[in-house]
Amino acid sequence: MDLSRYEDDGSRDDVLSINEVLSLLEDDHPSIEHVVVDIPENNVPRDALLGKDEFERLGLALAKNTTLSTVCFHFSEGYYDIEFDRLFVLRLLQLMNKNRHLFHLELHGLDELLDEALYILDPFLKCNDKLFSFDGSSNRIRTTEMNILMFALTRRRWPLRTLQLDHCGIDLEVLIEMIKLLNEKPKMTPRNISLAFNDIGDKGCYCIAEMLIDPKIHLEELKLTSNSIGKQGLQFIAAALSARSSALERLDIGSNSMTDEDLAAFMGILSTTPALIPNKLSFEHNRIGVYGVRVLGIVLASRDTPLEMLHLG
Repeated sequence: MDLSRYEDDGSRDDVLSINEVLSLLEDDHPSIEHVVVDIPENNVPRDALLGKDEFERLGLALAKNTTLSTVCFHFSEGYYDIEFDRLFVLRLLQLMNKNRHLFHLELHGLDELLDEALYILDPFLKCNDKLFSFDGSSNRIRTTEMNILMFALTRRRWPLRTLQLDHCGIDLEVLIEMIKLLNEKPKMTPRNISLAFNDIGDKGCYCIAEMLIDPKIHLEELKLTSNSIGKQGLQFIAAALSARSSALERLDIGSNSMTDEDLAAFMGILSTTPALIPNKLSFEHNRIGVYGVRVLGIVLASRDTPLEMLHLG
């Protein structure tokens, strides 16, 4: 667990014991708004980690706490090799499921336990109207896990603001499952979606393009960093952006080996509708040179208002 106090400037103050933190959580202490459960923490001896009693206390405290806004669970690789570890983790999430006050939940590193964890958290994901964002990055998400997750999220009363699924091994098959379920309940599509560091590719961009032009889906920010997207995929995205009724607020397509030629083709499509170019653009860590920057500048100059953000580094 992250058992530290932090000053307003973000610097670390004193380190608390497990019992001290659990007591503060059980007392609904207003000074605790964020909890990071890192299991196990690096370089911590096995016998110093959370035991059965601490797991139970933590789960009960998280279930009843009304002052927390964020909880992050980070399960390190290989933690649940032993069966009782697996049961402890699922029991913790089962207790956590009763909380209806959290704004943000993160689950990292569950991998083979993810499907069971999502089943357990289904009522939490569906019924916690205060939940603002969900981060399931650094989990191996296959079709089964995506189906469970999207089934819960599309049956909420209000859509999430942010859904982050970075480093999840999402390929075309999994992406299709995600978009299929969103199309069934388009109004439940999160406003901001991050799918960075996956394996979507050009064919995946075609699926995303269909989602972008759906008038019932009100997507505002899309992050597709490092997804093996080539010229064709970029053209699918550009054509969809130019066909929308309103501009996307932010688009991040960095780290996709984009060349000057790719950028010129992308911006060439958007040049027909400059008002629909996203207000924030990120092309970081691509292979863009002088010619690409020149084309970009010419197209952006035709906008009535300047971009709020442009990253090219």
